[in-house]
Amino acid sequence: MLRILPLSFILFFSLLTCHASAQSGLDPFSQGKYYFFQKNYQKAYISFHQAFMQDPTNLNVSFFMGRAAFEHAMAARANGDEETAQRRLESALMAFDRVLIIQPGAVRVKLEMARCHAELGALELAKQLFYEVLASRPPESVKKNIDLLLAFIASSQKRHFFSGMTSLGVSFDDNVRSGPPAGTVTAQFGILEFQADAPVRDQILSNTILANHIYKIPETPYSWKSSATLFNNFYYDFKDLDLSMVGVSTGPAYQGERIMLDANAHVNNIKLSWDEYVQPYGIGASLTYLFDPHFILSSSLALEKKIYAKSSDDPKDATNFVLNISPSLILGDNRFTFSLTKEQENAKAAYWCYDKLSWGIRYDRVLPYNFTAFVSYDNKETDYDEANTALTDTESRSDKVHQYTGGLSKIFWQSKNKSQNLSLQLTHTITDANSNIVRSNYNKKVFASSMSYSF
Repeated sequence: MLRILPLSFILFFSLLTCHASAQSGLDPFSQGKYYFFQKNYQKAYISFHQAFMQDPTNLNVSFFMGRAAFEHAMAARANGDEETAQRRLESALMAFDRVLIIQPGAVRVKLEMARCHAELGALELAKQLFYEVLASRPPESVKKNIDLLLAFIASSQKRHFFSGMTSLGVSFDDNVRSGPPAGTVTAQFGILEFQADAPVRDQILSNTILANHIYKIPETPYSWKSSATLFNNFYYDFKDLDLSMVGVSTGPAYQGERIMLDANAHVNNIKLSWDEYVQPYGIGASLTYLFDPHFILSSSLALEKKIYAKSSDDPKDATNFVLNISPSLILGDNRFTFSLTKEQENAKAAYWCYDKLSWGIRYDRVLPYNFTAFVSYDNKETDYDEANTALTDTESRSDKVHQYTGGLSKIFWQSKNKSQNLSLQLTHTITDANSNIVRSNYNKKVFASSMSYSF
């Protein structure tokens, strides 16, 4: 039985057929322009190449062929196809060069060639052509774009880069000594019970200064990174808890299209109440891999030696190893980060040796008006080789710590190129520590605020 098609469908099909027929009837150059303005640069390049084979002396064909090749190269590079991008950029240069041979004063062609050279890394050639275009007094919009490209080239050719951060903060800790709740602790010291005083609180003034230097090795993806850190915690009442740290690190780095690697040697000096406390030193490495714009994997490891200053044979002297893996998922203004850390410390005394497994999850959200908020949860489980029998009658020790944190930050000022900013950070952290040694149980709440300037 025959079915009668609706008239509207017949008309639509007829128009579609006529449109397709019209497209197939176009000459290669017109076909290429159609694809070009439809932003189908791959098909546009193929059509322009056919037109060039038919008429190699047509400068208009060569110009459009070069533009299509450049745009196809940018699309291929965005998709990670560097081989196609390189090939199309070279084709674009050849096409533009054919035009310049006949018309050496063609300003627009010089501009397109400069862009190609910049993408291929021939920055000096790109600069020369950009300056030639500027000398022709182009429209203001073109001049502004060239100025931006020249600024980018200048930054690309820089060898020394400096950055840093300084911050000043105030925090309030309701249990600065991480003591157990007030009362009688059931753990025994021989035949005596331990009487715990009420946890003590204090306010802390802190400051941090961080300075970084990167030297980029010319014409390579390698660089040398160095940093220095100064940190201080000053307590209002309990001066014996005052802490200061000075640290430096230096080492090579590699940065590719999707991967960044660096290694370092570092040394720190930590003082407690202005007395020498511990001097950690060691080596470390980190890796960051960009699977795609939405998924980043970061990992790091460090091997460190801790030398305590209390005596030449301190029982806490140790070798420490830390391995961390942190994948991040970025969805628009949302960022989810999971962290897994394995730490092992081998000290001279068995009761200072431990294995620690930590994991955490964090959610960051970018908010309007330069606000950012986050919440996080961290879980740390630590098993010691043995307990200190001088302090407890328990032979083993196992600790478990839960940490809940929420925070808000606000950028108050930012430079035009976003290389500098002034921001405020507010955080609140709740810690719940549990141990089979009762005197190691504690709870604390810390509220911290800080103002930071980054450059």
